Amino acid sequence: MQQQKWTYSEVLNFFNLDANFLEDLIDEEIICPMCEKNEKNFSCSELEKLQIAKNLFEELNVNIPGIEVILGMRNTMIEMRKQFDKIIELFIKDLNKDYYITLKENRENLFKIL
Repeated sequence: MQQQKWTYSEVLNFFNLDANFLEDLIDEEIICPMCEKNEKNFSCSELEKLQIAKNLFEELNVNIPGIEVILGMRNTMIEMRKQFDKIIELFIKDLNKDYYITLKENRENLFKIL
């Protein structure tokens, strides 16, 4: 079974992070841990953001404000994609409905001719 929460020290070790970098991300509310019993725990979705932030910082030299902007844009794009997928789904349903109505009308007209 996949672990749902990761402790602060597990995150530092797993991602090989500097504690200051993680604290900066937390202070800027880019990464939001869950606080339970005086311990910071991280969800899988926060770890995903942390991995992206780490890559941006280490590989592309993006600063903390830049990381915040990029992750915000990413969230916006994900939401837009969900909305677009919903629109396409509704369009396909409507198209199928029109197709079946047309098919039914054509059958009825065919039987009238016969």
